[in-house]
Amino acid sequence: MSSYSLTCSSELMHNYLQAEVLAPDASFEALQAADGTSLLFSLGTDRALYLTKEVPAERGGWERSDLGAAVLGRDFPGRTDTRPSAFATAHVPAGGPNSIHLAMVVSDPRNDHLYLSLGNSDADTSWSTQPDWTAYPFDDPAHSLSAVKIAGVFVGEASDGEYIVVDVLRDPSAPTGLIFRYYIDPARTDGHAWHPHDLAIDLQAGTYTSRLGRRTGQYVDGIYTIGRVAGSPQFQYQPLYNAFNPKVPAPPSLYQLPGGAAPEAIAPARNADNTTDLFVTSAGTLYYLAAGNQASGATPMPVLNSPRFLGVRQLWAETSGGTVLVWGLNADNEIFYATCPSAQITAGALAWSVPLPILTGVEQLSPYLDRKADANTIFAHTGQNKLTKAVKSPDTGLWSFWDITLDPPSTGTPAERFPSYTTRIQVVDATTGQPAPNVSVTLTADNVTAVRVNHLYYVLGPTPVRIPTDAAGAVTVIEPVQTVSGTRLQAAVSGAAATVNPMDNAFRKAAALTTPGALTSAVINYPDGSSKMLVPPGTSPSVLAAVAAGNVQLAAAYDALPTTVPGVKGVRGPGLPVATSLVSADTLLVDAGDLFSWLGEQVEEGLSEAVRFIQDTATGLWNLVVTVAGQAYQCVLDSVEAVVGAAEWLYSALKTAAEDLLDYLEFAFDWGDITRTKQVVQNLTRVYLNHQVDQIDVVKGEFDTLIGNVKQAVNNWAGLGTFSGLGADGTATPNSRSAPDAQQTAPGALLSHHLEANGSSLTTVRPMPAVNPAANPIQLLINAIQQEGQAIGDTIDQLQLLAADFDTLPVVDILQKLAAILGDLALDTARIVVDTLFDIVKQIAKAAIAVLDTPIHIPVVSDVLNAFGVPDFSFLDLICWTVALPVTVAQKIATGTAPFPNNAETTFLITVTDYNTLVNAFQGKATEAAAITAPRAEAVTGAPALAEGVALSPSTATAIHITGHAVAGFCSLFGGTIVAGFEAASPNGQNPWAIPSAVFGVVSGVSAGLANVLAPNDPISNAYVSAVSTTTTGIRILCKLIFSGPAQKAFASSQRFGGLAVSDGRGVGAIVDAVLVLPGAICTIYHFTELAQDPAGAPRSIAIVNEVGNLTDDIARVSYAVAVNTQGQAKAVATGILVGANICTGGLQFAQTLIR
Repeated sequence: MSSYSLTCSSELMHNYLQAEVLAPDASFEALQAADGTSLLFSLGTDRALYLTKEVPAERGGWERSDLGAAVLGRDFPGRTDTRPSAFATAHVPAGGPNSIHLAMVVSDPRNDHLYLSLGNSDADTSWSTQPDWTAYPFDDPAHSLSAVKIAGVFVGEASDGEYIVVDVLRDPSAPTGLIFRYYIDPARTDGHAWHPHDLAIDLQAGTYTSRLGRRTGQYVDGIYTIGRVAGSPQFQYQPLYNAFNPKVPAPPSLYQLPGGAAPEAIAPARNADNTTDLFVTSAGTLYYLAAGNQASGATPMPVLNSPRFLGVRQLWAETSGGTVLVWGLNADNEIFYATCPSAQITAGALAWSVPLPILTGVEQLSPYLDRKADANTIFAHTGQNKLTKAVKSPDTGLWSFWDITLDPPSTGTPAERFPSYTTRIQVVDATTGQPAPNVSVTLTADNVTAVRVNHLYYVLGPTPVRIPTDAAGAVTVIEPVQTVSGTRLQAAVSGAAATVNPMDNAFRKAAALTTPGALTSAVINYPDGSSKMLVPPGTSPSVLAAVAAGNVQLAAAYDALPTTVPGVKGVRGPGLPVATSLVSADTLLVDAGDLFSWLGEQVEEGLSEAVRFIQDTATGLWNLVVTVAGQAYQCVLDSVEAVVGAAEWLYSALKTAAEDLLDYLEFAFDWGDITRTKQVVQNLTRVYLNHQVDQIDVVKGEFDTLIGNVKQAVNNWAGLGTFSGLGADGTATPNSRSAPDAQQTAPGALLSHHLEANGSSLTTVRPMPAVNPAANPIQLLINAIQQEGQAIGDTIDQLQLLAADFDTLPVVDILQKLAAILGDLALDTARIVVDTLFDIVKQIAKAAIAVLDTPIHIPVVSDVLNAFGVPDFSFLDLICWTVALPVTVAQKIATGTAPFPNNAETTFLITVTDYNTLVNAFQGKATEAAAITAPRAEAVTGAPALAEGVALSPSTATAIHITGHAVAGFCSLFGGTIVAGFEAASPNGQNPWAIPSAVFGVVSGVSAGLANVLAPNDPISNAYVSAVSTTTTGIRILCKLIFSGPAQKAFASSQRFGGLAVSDGRGVGAIVDAVLVLPGAICTIYHFTELAQDPAGAPRSIAIVNEVGNLTDDIARVSYAVAVNTQGQAKAVATGILVGANICTGGLQFAQTLIR
């Protein structure tokens, strides 16, 4: 079994999501499927009955289906005036059939119609696309109604039967709106479904509350009802029917609260035996009526007093695992809850948690206790017309809040920008040292929270979630946050494990402000270059001193807690926070998560309360104390998340908004530094490409002679000497020298991560320029390939056999095997094919280069760049931004400096237009070019132009070496694995990845090539070999553009080369590229014979690693030719080798930047 290692990078940073955020519907009820996912039933504002189903491992995360559309179309064809008007749901709990019951009321202008869908599985929810609805028309033989108008429908969750109650208006035309109640027999045992349930009191529609339940000793469910009749409070329970004689009405049980108080809300809590304990609220008090104490005349017992219980509009209760939870929505539109051990309900207020508002401004909610994670879960419609899912984590007690997101309605939907903790987990094969693609990583978390993992929606928590790494061996976790508090993660794979604390960098930055001066000097720097002071001017010195001292205390609390993810504690009850002393006798000890949520609401309403910290000497834990409206509250900071969360309330005393604190703490993308890197890479790419086009005529006239001289130089491999002089560099394997994870960071992958997910939706903003090659040169190329077909096919077959284990062979073995494959014949084949390329390249290369400037749009990627002030971009812009970001971020993290400072030398690199001028500047020669003041010079503000004739400094040469190879490394690791992998797997060349894949190849080749030219390390000494190497590299780079863009179709041809079946222009281009491998590989082998004679040292080591990278790149190119010209298993194997070779190549490019 393979073993692995894990490396992680996390930052607080803005991220982006393209989705449709679901707005609240007219009414909703939430249930839970057997796998722990949420099922949200709702009546839409369009009067459709929907199920919005949580779907992990999908991009949107939620799917929405119309539950009534099919049955309405069946029973009311062509009717537009008939729509659902009400619904009810029930979830039969564990111990029963684990099913979901649904009731739907459909209204037409005259009557309402009842539909039931019973016994739906909670494990297989495929029924949700089209439930099996059964109509139950009104069929009471003993009563007639002028019209059927349903005022309420109730469905029970008992496990021993199906209990459905329907309230109808006795007389729809009467103003009194009196109710007639029915229970429904779905089996129609006596021939009809609707059976009267004789009410002991008169009920008026809209003035009562009823809930199904069961008192002890009953065999069927009954219904609890509260309301008023003639101004007097009513409170009763009555079985639905007499279980022994249904024709005889069951007697009601009448109850009264102490002192004749009027009940405001009721909530039954179902027990395992189907009985229900009942909770009642009135005038600020919660009352309890046990299932076994519900005989007529019983008086509910008061168990908890709180201002939260004033004017309760709705109440829910649930019992699970020895704990009872009661949720409420009160007249102040506050959501609150209280919890207590089931055995201590009547033990007094200290047994209960202190109810605090979790959300305010709430219009409706639906709660439940998550059966999988034992997590308190609430769906809420808040005053911002927002639908929120809130989950209280069972371990930390903190609340997580997230939106309900659907797939975007179109690819043009703008992405939403949000603060997040973004974590990149790199999995590396411990044996090979290379990234491990498609390896299952197990993720757990201490908070229950919604995240995006490799672009898909998941809910992380204590339950393990397994996610495969992507083609680059990475797992990227994006957790949206609203405060500085996030979630610790634990990743594990085959025995290797890592705990990730994404909050660490952000918290330490906040806690570092330990003096008033540090606080008043803190500046928020925005990507657009603007800034803002973190602390508002004029802040009181005493407040500054208090916050500075608080930061010292928080840092101590943070460092004292374990950083690993603790074991799950189970349902977080009121006894979990431990404090051995309170700051005062009247201080309330509360849950940290509840307090933080309430404080968040207070801050949003403009109330900032001073907080302070005390350490409990007995436990060593720190406590937060805050006073709100004269009442002191104290909570224990018993987790890293709680300590980090406390920082927000500490800073609120400074009147610092939560958004400002996040902006200050988030990772600083210095877009000016990134922009300069991008401009250098982009301009040097243009200079190189234009130079190669200008050299076509010169190279064409010399190429055959150069090949002849190279043939003489390598005529006898044995005569060149052995490779033993390479020493340890020669006996090392390519993988052992490759460092593919050396510069990988979470912020650096921002663009590439979203390009991976959205590149397939790339569109051009305007048509690409026409590229129309003449037919004759193309035919000459096709003829040359056909002429050399046997040799090409045989050579590719042999190279592909070598490719199968290239990564584990010592370099000298690879060289010896290559030397046996390649020689004079390979050079002759290459010469014949390349000779036909010159006229094609000369004719259309400039037009192909112009394709690079075609403006494009990519969902999310465009939004990211727009947010950084980049309004439009082209193919070349895209790739240059994608690589400039990680290169700049990695160097700034490693050295604290940008690759290219804002100075005259950088301005020269950004604006130079002549290749010889560029080369001469690095060689210390005077130049005649005046291009250093070209139009793009203004992009580097404040930097003067480089004076004519001034050579570039050694530091700039070092920057070119490091940046060039780092850019090539990122191009290979991302462009060569993700993008090229997608492109090669596509059935033909007409796919959205074709041009981006080619441009990554171009930028990679140019960046590494120029790094070797401008900052050389032990280059090829033989002038002829060097010239052939340079020429074939230039031709190959130009051909990447020619065979991937608009001209691709012109090269379509059907041929066979051994096992390869060429059928389109992409296939022809891949064969041409494979042919160009031959002279390049021969030049590499020759260079190794030179290097074997050179003295050891950093320059030689860099040159060896570079040439090994050339060989692995050759393997990738040959594998690509096989992948796009085969099908089935052969295509899959070749694509896998392509990806593996490019990973190794990228790591070898990175390795060159590390050798000193």
